[in-house]
Amino acid sequence: MTISATGSRIGKWKGFTLFEVVVVLVIIALVLTISFPMVSRALQKSNVRASARDVGTFLKYARELSISRQEILGVKILKEEGKLELLDTSGKIIKKVHLPQNVFFYKIAVDGTEVNEEGRICWFYPDGRVPGFAIIVKDKNGYQIRLKSDIFSGFVRIVKPGDRDFKDEVFFR
Repeated sequence: MTISATGSRIGKWKGFTLFEVVVVLVIIALVLTISFPMVSRALQKSNVRASARDVGTFLKYARELSISRQEILGVKILKEEGKLELLDTSGKIIKKVHLPQNVFFYKIAVDGTEVNEEGRICWFYPDGRVPGFAIIVKDKNGYQIRLKSDIFSGFVRIVKPGDRDFKDEVFFR
């Protein structure tokens, strides 16, 4: 192998030295060490947001199904299990939604009263009336998303930290 006037190698052997490979690996390790906690927190928050969307979609589905079938349907709240069940008037389960591991219902209020008993059923009526829901979905690290339903339109609004009415009095006086 020969060396040119500029000091670069000329020949068929090209590659990286062991030192260059170690430096690159150290840099990669530092970047991963610094970014891992941020990525982990972002994934946890997205899990809570997805759970809140699932609950909101479930409540909207319960209302729409009640209207389309023209029958009263109930949503059974199983707070300790992290589950909601959609029931017909005979008690048959039509659909259910489960919160993922490490996400739970922190507080639930129906028509302004906090739900403390397990298995409370809230009724959805064929004319579109729904109970006023206020639900807080939280993870083990304290990140929370709040849901509010409008009793007339059935619209479920998701309220995130930093939103204008995140600390609204509707969420548990």
